[in-house]
Amino acid sequence: MKHQPPDWESKYGYSEIIKDKLYLGGEDDIDELLYGVVEARNINRTGKFENQPTPKIDVWIDLRDIRSSNRNVYTPEGIEYIVFPFRDGELSEAKEFLPKAKEALQNRIERNKRILVTCHQGRSRSVMLLLWFLGEKGGSFTKAFKEIKAKRPIIEPDKNFKPLIEEWKKEYPN
Repeated sequence: MKHQPPDWESKYGYSEIIKDKLYLGGEDDIDELLYGVVEARNINRTGKFENQPTPKIDVWIDLRDIRSSNRNVYTPEGIEYIVFPFRDGELSEAKEFLPKAKEALQNRIERNKRILVTCHQGRSRSVMLLLWFLGEKGGSFTKAFKEIKAKRPIIEPDKNFKPLIEEWKKEYPN
């Protein structure tokens, strides 16, 4: 089992976007969702679990790009781990991976799964996915943005994603 404790200085905490269904976070925010509160403390303190982890999620959609500085996070058995790696601010990569990620998210929501969406800090790429999903679902990009911002004030999609944001504002105007 390979696991690296979070960088506590940058930890913001995960945000619950839809009660008991959809969570947003960065790589340092997710241990309690993956292992449960007690076992998150155990693995980060001693490097091992004392008991079986009790995840609060069924699916982890990871949008971190591939880099050596990524935190190694142990994914417990039974959690579906889905990776769509793209670099923050890379519009062409976002256009390639976000549709696939949105389809995966929609499919898991329809199957009543509890889902965690992450990128490095839970501020840009993961937010883009949820803005698109919630904007489409509710018919309003602005409402989706306000809803996410109210629950996770640190959101800040990369400025290079502005063409997608402008497109979604037109597509979901209410």
